[in-house]
Amino acid sequence: MRYSVVICTYNGERFIAEQINSILAQTRRVDEILLFDDGSTDSTLSIAGQLLSKGGIPYRITKNEQNKGVARNFIDGAQQASGDYIFFSDQDDVWKKTKVEIFHRHIVRTGKMLYFSDGIVVDEDLVQTGTLWRSVGFDHRREDISVTMFIKDIVTGAASAVSREVAAMAADIPPNVLHDRWLSLIAAANDSIEFIRSYTFYYRQHSNNVVGAAAPGVVEQVRDRGVFNREKTEKRCRDMALVYEELKKYSSKENYPRVAECARFWRSCEQLTRIGRAAGVKCVIRELFNGNYFRYRSGIVPAVRDLGFVLLGSAPSKERKMHESNTR
Repeated sequence: MRYSVVICTYNGERFIAEQINSILAQTRRVDEILLFDDGSTDSTLSIAGQLLSKGGIPYRITKNEQNKGVARNFIDGAQQASGDYIFFSDQDDVWKKTKVEIFHRHIVRTGKMLYFSDGIVVDEDLVQTGTLWRSVGFDHRREDISVTMFIKDIVTGAASAVSREVAAMAADIPPNVLHDRWLSLIAAANDSIEFIRSYTFYYRQHSNNVVGAAAPGVVEQVRDRGVFNREKTEKRCRDMALVYEELKKYSSKENYPRVAECARFWRSCEQLTRIGRAAGVKCVIRELFNGNYFRYRSGIVPAVRDLGFVLLGSAPSKERKMHESNTR
């Protein structure tokens, strides 16, 4: 079994040495390390090159001609990996020395498309502040992963390893979705995902994180996710509908009806305020009693919120005005 590591960097000189050294020190060594830099202007590449050149593992460093963004950088990098399984590495974490060994034991036993573990959330100085699964709200003792995957993001790229098969399937990533979400949805749509109950790495949180795990308070969640902002909610529904429409192409025959129903549900949520109050209320109530708000969102709260948007209404957004003018 061959293993590749894809590292994506951007101005990561502060922590890249610790991360690369932790990968080189694995008890089960990987077979190649591929680093893709998204336009660093600091000494990230110099530090990485010096360490990798002495690491005894085949490696390649690529500097992107244009900034791709984190999701596209990881997905494109995975297409170039030659391993049977691919680990994703952030530039600022630290792997426990048995991480690859632990994943290897699971991979050779069950051969799933995607595996993900828990991690220890730490600050800049590697002082523990929490755990990864706790921060994303995943309780492996109570949750059915095949159900949970369609409701919330629980897989972090830095905590996962994917088969080359699922990496190839993920090449055409939809817009406005992160690489780890897209990969995990494809695996879940094929009933080929497994969690590993081990802390396999230190997930460092600091002021320059692109994506973080720190659990915000209620006020921050309302502000950042636009919980009571109709336009932001509609956009999220529209984005999710596109994701699940694309996911239908890669779903197993058995799971296709479920994925198709999920896509239809998100489309209906996005259109609620455009179909009139009576129809909108009827749609929310129907989807709620059908159980779709519990299967594909987070239950009663988004249903009540959508109902409020329908009943209270507000001035049409620019996108809504454009939609209405194009359909006249």
